[in-house]
Amino acid sequence: MEGRVTRALPLAAYVVALGVLVLLAALRGSLGELGLALAALPAVVLGSLVVLRRPESPVGPALVAVAALPTVVFAVETYGQTELDAHPMPAARTLMIVQEGIWVLLLGGVVMLFLTFPDGRLPGRLWSVLPWVFLAAALYMNLTVSLAPPNYAD
Repeated sequence: MEGRVTRALPLAAYVVALGVLVLLAALRGSLGELGLALAALPAVVLGSLVVLRRPESPVGPALVAVAALPTVVFAVETYGQTELDAHPMPAARTLMIVQEGIWVLLLGGVVMLFLTFPDGRLPGRLWSVLPWVFLAAALYMNLTVSLAPPNYAD
């Protein structure tokens, strides 16, 4: 069960981010928000095909994450920017603050792909710590940048 959830997580993140961007495009009357999400679609499809063909390999979910994480980052940034609109979306202020440091997640999919390509195995036991180190560093970076006083001062 856990393996299926892990494999499906990047695809689910992409679908949710795509949904948010479609909603924002409909509300704003602009299709510009969908450009990045649609440009990422081939990598999502390819990664999903790898997951279907080789479900035990982490390369498929990593390939989906290469496309999904930038789409998620763009969705958070676009949603946060609605804080500046006449009618901001709910929680737009929070995402406006978070968006300052979320860019570091752009590297997450690439880190996953580099660690698992080509055969899906890490070179050694010590390497299994690296994804957790990256996640901790990304969260620390986001908190540090997002909560810096000039970023949330009115």
